[in-house]
Amino acid sequence: MIDQLGSNTALQLALTAGAGDLATATLITARRRRRQGGAGTSQVSVASQVLAAQSWQELVVVLVAAFTRLGYEVEEVEEVEGGVVDLILSDAGGYIYVSGRHWREPHATSKDLARLKDAMDTISIKRGLWLCSGIFTPPARIYAEKTGIELVGPEKLASMLEEVTSPN
Repeated sequence: MIDQLGSNTALQLALTAGAGDLATATLITARRRRRQGGAGTSQVSVASQVLAAQSWQELVVVLVAAFTRLGYEVEEVEEVEGGVVDLILSDAGGYIYVSGRHWREPHATSKDLARLKDAMDTISIKRGLWLCSGIFTPPARIYAEKTGIELVGPEKLASMLEEVTSPN
């Protein structure tokens, strides 16, 4: 049991260190692209480009580290409700379904969010997050406000990466 606990702790430390390294590399790349892009390049488009270049495996390591650092317990999900739920967060307020595997999509629609809401309703989950490196359509924003789904776009995702690399 102690050996297993030690292995789990070592694995967790390695993943956290790897997430920090990945987040740091992502932020350096974003800053470089911003400098190269000149004054006309928006931070959102730079963050979108950098985030879209990440593989899901790379991004999920950073997300798990960021959500853990924010105080959530995080469970990675292989497939729930047709693949719309990728992470399950829990805290004193209950559970949060996170849909992030489609972060590379250029936009998220109310139809996309409805899939997450259906999964949430299946077991009475009240909160959800939809991650997107693109934009949220106006109907998606309205739908999110009505349903308890928080929209996490490229700026907020980049902020989460910053959170992982900042000192405690």
